[in-house]
Amino acid sequence: MDATMIAAGKTPSDEAHMQRVLYAFESAHIVLLADQPVGLLKVVRDAPVWDLVQIQVAPSAQGKGLGERLLRGLIAQAMASDVSVKLSVFKVNPALRLYTRLGFTVTDETEDAYEMVFMNPR
Repeated sequence: MDATMIAAGKTPSDEAHMQRVLYAFESAHIVLLADQPVGLLKVVRDAPVWDLVQIQVAPSAQGKGLGERLLRGLIAQAMASDVSVKLSVFKVNPALRLYTRLGFTVTDETEDAYEMVFMNPR
């Protein structure tokens, strides 16, 4: 995440990391793979739009499709619950390609980030 923040012109710090971890912490789920923690997923599930606050996969678990599986699972749950999913992503974040491929579309943007939504086709 530091590399993405730096590429977006942000200065990573321990304080900023802690703020991100604590934000919506009650919605956090630790992702386990073979009983080892390999990620973090935070989703605030308020209808009619769920907010994907944070998804992180440890470098050791990246490139294995875990992020995509997590997102596909979230999308399936959202569709079953008849809600949409929104997220915010730095424009320089490589995950942008994944979000677009899975059907998220840009609804707004700031100087350094896109707001995206997966609209439930209801």
